[in-house]
Amino acid sequence: MNVAVREVVADYCLGPVFSNGGLKNWRLYLCQEEIIGVPIGIWLSIKAGLLAGLHLDPSGAYGNHPENDDTSLLTDTGSNEWRRYPLSTIEYLMVKRVPTANEIIIKRHGVEPDIYGIGNRGYTDICRSALSNTYRAKYQETGF
Repeated sequence: MNVAVREVVADYCLGPVFSNGGLKNWRLYLCQEEIIGVPIGIWLSIKAGLLAGLHLDPSGAYGNHPENDDTSLLTDTGSNEWRRYPLSTIEYLMVKRVPTANEIIIKRHGVEPDIYGIGNRGYTDICRSALSNTYRAKYQETGF
């Protein structure tokens, strides 16, 4: 999907979160009419693997990032690497408690859901609050 360069105001920026078994890391920008996923590289996954190899808590690689929770101005460059979820295409958003990393699930109409892991379980409540405040009509949670 090609998108013209534009400025987007996000009510919240969540992240880092991961997908693809930890091979991709993202920031999720929560905007009034869409969610935008911006890739931030694999380094966090490598760092988590190193911590686990040293028998340390791998969630420390993801940290708690309160600086991401405020309103953000995002320049959408139109990159095909970004994920864009127009609100009209979203069937539901869910935060799911699971035994490993809790998950943010974005389910669009007619396609398989995209699942983002919350590497730091302590960050889950911030994600729950931001998603429920921004997308109340589409928000669900399970396991809490």
